[in-house]
Amino acid sequence: MQDLTPNTGITRGVALASAIILGLAGIATLAHAALPQAPGGPFDAAAVARLTELNLTHVYGLNAADVGWLTGALSQSFPAMSIAPYPGGEAFAGAVLTRSQRVDHWLPPKHAVELEVEPLGDGWTLLLPPGGIALPNLPQIAAATVVLRAEDGSEKPCSTYRNGRFQCRKPGWSYVGQAKVRVAGKSESCIWAHPLQDATIIVAYPSTQPTEGRKLVLETALTDGSVGGGHPVDVRVSFGTKNITHVHPDRKGWTRKTIPRSDDAAALTVEVSAAHTGRRHFCYRFVEQ
Repeated sequence: MQDLTPNTGITRGVALASAIILGLAGIATLAHAALPQAPGGPFDAAAVARLTELNLTHVYGLNAADVGWLTGALSQSFPAMSIAPYPGGEAFAGAVLTRSQRVDHWLPPKHAVELEVEPLGDGWTLLLPPGGIALPNLPQIAAATVVLRAEDGSEKPCSTYRNGRFQCRKPGWSYVGQAKVRVAGKSESCIWAHPLQDATIIVAYPSTQPTEGRKLVLETALTDGSVGGGHPVDVRVSFGTKNITHVHPDRKGWTRKTIPRSDDAAALTVEVSAAHTGRRHFCYRFVEQ
């Protein structure tokens, strides 16, 4: 006769495993419940009112965790706001929001001393430049549209803007958007736009006008690790009726190209392509001078 008596060791093992799984699920549920959820996220009405008062067009998260929180927390109240990683360097250009208790760990010493610190509640801190914000009027990638133009002239849109980027093809690196890369030995923030085979990347920004008395400058670079492939990247910029072409060489460091100023606010388009696309880890950014 077949022995139907339960194996006590197995039964206890299954019970113990089930208890552990249920316990972990309970912990995960509690942890999830403790996290502020969008809309509103960790920002109460007073904090939203303060951010509205400042009329910010974009903010920086001090680290990756901050950027993730901000993306969820601000998407409902400020859908057009650009949220990006803090760019670093010595040129501080905007407001930073962070939950870090070690601000001095993430900022250059000069900035950590000079920035105005304003608590926003629920662990958030707003960091402002001395004397308030004087942001340059730079094109914002979050407001752009991105398409791929094939050799036959047909165009295919990339994904909608999400998590700081537009995804254009299946490989994870085939996107246009915010990136932190190493250029000339330094960690730099820029717009990643790796050229794609048999296509031209077209980034179309809405109406743009540099700050009064200043000019828009395009900076382009290859990441340090990709230099040495021997092949350039072709860039074309249209700003209103003004057009410039730029061939970025296969070398380390930034190259700069001043864009002729348009008399009035005008649409701005950046096109990126390459005859040889392998390891062309290309990025660009705009600055004012």
